[in-house]
Amino acid sequence: MADSSCKSPKKEVQCYVHAVSPVKTATSNNRKYFNCTIQSEEKVTRAVCFSPDKHSQLKTLQQTKSPIKIENFGHARNDENGDMLIHKFTKIVPIDATTISFPYSDNLTASGIIPISSIANLAVEQLVSVKAEVAHLSGVKILQTQHQGTLKKQEVIIRDTTSSIKLTLWGNNVDTLALNDTYILKNLQVKSFNDTKFLNTAKGEECVHEESTPFEQACVSIDNITDFAEKTIFAKVLGIHQVTRSLSCVSCNKKVVPNPDDDSLGACESCYLKQLTETCNVKWYLRILVQPLTEPNRKLHLTLFNQHVTELLALVNTDVDPDKASPNEIESAFLRATGNITFTFDTMDHKVIAVE
Repeated sequence: MADSSCKSPKKEVQCYVHAVSPVKTATSNNRKYFNCTIQSEEKVTRAVCFSPDKHSQLKTLQQTKSPIKIENFGHARNDENGDMLIHKFTKIVPIDATTISFPYSDNLTASGIIPISSIANLAVEQLVSVKAEVAHLSGVKILQTQHQGTLKKQEVIIRDTTSSIKLTLWGNNVDTLALNDTYILKNLQVKSFNDTKFLNTAKGEECVHEESTPFEQACVSIDNITDFAEKTIFAKVLGIHQVTRSLSCVSCNKKVVPNPDDDSLGACESCYLKQLTETCNVKWYLRILVQPLTEPNRKLHLTLFNQHVTELLALVNTDVDPDKASPNEIESAFLRATGNITFTFDTMDHKVIAVE
């Protein structure tokens, strides 16, 4: 979800609204918000609205396909190319259809089963349904996340007669598809990373898959299908963007927040169990900058979760104990390491899958 802390007034924009989501609750701060897609003359933008009172208005404007004018909005991180941020002071006004110089685009709203090629024209967060053949299945990976504890993840490449796309399955949706079989897949969420669209099983929405008949025409071919999902590089660590140390619950393994008045005590954000922080497991999260040795002019940002942070510590021959170390000690251990590391990472989100 976009950060709402960076708001700066912008000039008004004439536009149409598409794909208004239900009101959601942020996991980090329990704040209410919803998403929608804004179609202006120049571009299509994802918008995040932190004013639930505007939900009914925007939903009606979407259903009637009415042109509108939006005033006093912001952009995430004050970046003109970032998400549009709509807050309680944002003004949304319907305008006369004769005053807007471009038409409503039906291509931006997914309805029914759509071809995979059309997903490139959709804004993120939309729910879509596709008919697709499974072209590649990765093994199931077990991830330790900061806020949701242990999660299962599986990468899939699906294709139809128009294009191919990466699909990430989470939780109970892993191991539900078979290689080379054809399915109707419903309630998949459009995502984007580095301007590349992919699909996700949406949190809070049931992903439905039904076996279907194969396509009569040949599906598109896919080159370098392994690199489509993950890639392995031999690289050196150039720098560290972020080091985060957190504690995990002794009961459910999710995040524990220390008591501000007595940090020897903590409470789980998920199950609310009160516990001594000394009994909690320590988890690390890193964002690093690496340079592939075969591509000296290229630099990559990678994300490591706890398992791979501890494995990386062992690889660089450090005496640092991850259960007792401070963030500064972790940073120093990696930045002073002289060896090169083999990283295998997800090509879509750059999360590290393995180190050696």
